[in-house]
Amino acid sequence: QLQSPKVLYIYNLANLQLFQSFALQFPPLQLFYQFIQVPLFYFCQLPEKLLWMPDKFLRSLGIQPNQFTSFLIGFGPIFMVLSSLLCYVMWNKELQYADTSTMFSLFYLAIFVVTMIFLVLTAISSPGQLNTSENIQKYAEKAKTRIEVQGNQKCSICNLHRTARVTHCILCKSCIAKWQCHSIVVNKCIGAGNELTYTLFMDSLLVWIILNWVVLFIDKRSDAKENLLSRNEKLGIVLVLLYSTYKQFINAMSQTVCLLFNITHFEVMQWQKLPYLLSLIHI
Repeated sequence: QLQSPKVLYIYNLANLQLFQSFALQFPPLQLFYQFIQVPLFYFCQLPEKLLWMPDKFLRSLGIQPNQFTSFLIGFGPIFMVLSSLLCYVMWNKELQYADTSTMFSLFYLAIFVVTMIFLVLTAISSPGQLNTSENIQKYAEKAKTRIEVQGNQKCSICNLHRTARVTHCILCKSCIAKWQCHSIVVNKCIGAGNELTYTLFMDSLLVWIILNWVVLFIDKRSDAKENLLSRNEKLGIVLVLLYSTYKQFINAMSQTVCLLFNITHFEVMQWQKLPYLLSLIHI
């Protein structure tokens, strides 16, 4: 039996897998999880399936969207509109009446703007597609494993010899160097070419979500009670922030671990088939 690589524990700690495994040791939490598991699955998966429909429709017609078009027909614009709406509400109804310095308000807006910038940069950057000889040479080093144990495998679609760190994406119809995932937000793969901007986007988004919690519960001026969010409005935002904080913490922390330790989500999930990972990190 192979001993799991040490970095796997850090990854599972970052995405709360260890916490979930510990919590499910208690029978009441087990029953609660079994009760909400199916509704939670459909609550998370159904919106994703609906968001993929325009992209799949175009691809079924033989139309391969370019990088920017893929972003426009994905969840990205919807995310930007909803985030901007939340930012406006929090500023107009809460932040301008808070007993805080102007620097905090500017910091809140700056983090939001930086988050949107990293999102756009990720959307317009190549993920590391190995579709040209120039790209193959450009991303060759990042596609290599530390110890090449599997030899070269040939992609039957791209007709390309690839290492263990290169994965073919059926949506992008291309092999991607250091493939991480196909992101629903930017509607494209995350790989060697855009993993840095994507990680910065995820981390800055997590910081902005935390700042929204601060804005929501920070002390407000006594003369502004009539202009603040109502109890029902605040409850709705709290529910949104609870879900967003949980999901974004997992996504941002696991992606940050992948970037810092130079691994991919695919490698973490398939580590037993990739023995070179056993010597990847020693702590």
